[in-house]
Amino acid sequence: GNAWWYLGLTYEAEERWEGAADAHKRSLSIKEQTLGPEHEDTNLTALHLAYALDNLGQYAEAIELYRRVPVEQLIERGIAAYDEWDYERAEELLKASLELGSGSNSAAGLSLSDQGNAWWHLGQAYELEERWEEAADAYRRTLSIQEQTLGSEHENTNITAFYLAFALTELG
Repeated sequence: GNAWWYLGLTYEAEERWEGAADAHKRSLSIKEQTLGPEHEDTNLTALHLAYALDNLGQYAEAIELYRRVPVEQLIERGIAAYDEWDYERAEELLKASLELGSGSNSAAGLSLSDQGNAWWHLGQAYELEERWEEAADAYRRTLSIQEQTLGSEHENTNITAFYLAFALTELG
């Protein structure tokens, strides 16, 4: 498993995503058999496989693998996609992070701060795609969380209120 793992990392460093995905698939298979599906090393390999598949545009398969790892990893990948101007991928990753339904990786287990961060970036992605109704909903959720965690007078809460007002204005 380790030889495949290191080969996958080498391909990642070279941005050779097909090779990375193949190597990580092989490593994951071996680690699932030898260490078990819940082992930390197995999940780290699943994360790297998901990353490779994500870069190949195989988002559905990547999301399923991301679901195996801590949900904060999904948020990080979603924000990274947003920062890369890939709003479709950002939406998929951020929505998946918020909709996970079971286990310790569920959105219910996320801190309110992490949930607010995911909703904020989702709202931003929707806004940049001019999907105003969805942007307004995401900003409402962000605002509710920020009011609980930061207070109604906090600068970030006020910024979110501004973005919500803007989205609602665009709705008409």
